[in-house]
Amino acid sequence: MSTKNQSAHPSAITKQCGFTLIELMVTLSIAGIIATIAVPAMGKMISNNRLTNQTNDLISYINLARNEAIRRGKTVTLCKANSTGSACLSSANWSDGWILFEDNNDNSQLDAAAPENDTLLRREAGTDLSISFTAPDSSAINALTFNSNGRPTTQTGDFKISHSSDTRTIAISPTGRTSSTSP
Repeated sequence: MSTKNQSAHPSAITKQCGFTLIELMVTLSIAGIIATIAVPAMGKMISNNRLTNQTNDLISYINLARNEAIRRGKTVTLCKANSTGSACLSSANWSDGWILFEDNNDNSQLDAAAPENDTLLRREAGTDLSISFTAPDSSAINALTFNSNGRPTTQTGDFKISHSSDTRTIAISPTGRTSSTSP
């Protein structure tokens, strides 16, 4: 029996672990191609999610206005807000924010000077998305008011929420129901 150390033999083959330079370059090239494809799709997905989130928020406010009008048995109004969110402002944009209030004197205005007349229910800050509310004749609508039966007392129409090239539409029926579509 021979007790020679076989690893010391010059013809012994040792196994190397790892990657060759060519294998690493191919892997990095494939990763770069996948990243080039994924990054624009990720940006589109984020934009789409922001638009969907804002659409759902506005639908929630519209439904809340209708439900509160029925629950309270009083008129409830959703209107474009001024910069402080303390009053309705017809020259504002829906993108600047809106307020929801119980409109006890049915004037579609939050009367801050006479708080016994109106009760502020919610206030929503502005967004950088474009929001418009138009009637079927394309005229702008400044407020949406629901009576104690949950029916709109003001003209109804469509909210359009846009970001980049994407648009969502919230249609409000004469009965006060909402539906959302994306073209």
